[in-house]
Amino acid sequence: VRQAGFSLGIQLMPGLPGDTMDTMRNSLEQTLQMKPSAARIYPTVVIRDTVLAGLYEQGKYVPLSLPEAVHIAALMKLAMERQGIKVIRTGLQSGGELDQQGTILAGPYHPAFGEMVESHFFDCMAEELFERWPELRGEVVLHHAPRDASKLRGQHSENLKRWQEKYPQAVFRLQADGTESDSFA
Repeated sequence: VRQAGFSLGIQLMPGLPGDTMDTMRNSLEQTLQMKPSAARIYPTVVIRDTVLAGLYEQGKYVPLSLPEAVHIAALMKLAMERQGIKVIRTGLQSGGELDQQGTILAGPYHPAFGEMVESHFFDCMAEELFERWPELRGEVVLHHAPRDASKLRGQHSENLKRWQEKYPQAVFRLQADGTESDSFA
């Protein structure tokens, strides 16, 4: 492809029929070896009137759950970006026919899937820090770049809520660098 003057882009679809963590990891490793210019990660969803819909309706296919797909896509994206591979999309773009009632029968479709993947990164990074202080208490100020506020907070403030439940003696405050206090959990 490159010898012909084209740039190489790869699309990964974790959760295809027969996929396991090993097969998805193998697809990722092959992608890393090929060093494409860009990649897209589209977790498999079941769309009506397809062969996959038939398998799903017969009970022969079980799609990834949304949390599983977010976690897998986050791991794939992180691995690719560490190798200099630009991930240009995670999750199907919402809109049009996809958002019509009954088009998607099952699977990890969410209009904010890409944001959920980014939020998962921030949750994992914060948890790694929190684990250093098992008795986390008092005010915990999390500094972040202004553009990352929603990613750190999580979809519907899920990250903040999870941290508050796990560390009830702590009060979390987000502060965008260069600004006054952003918010409390």
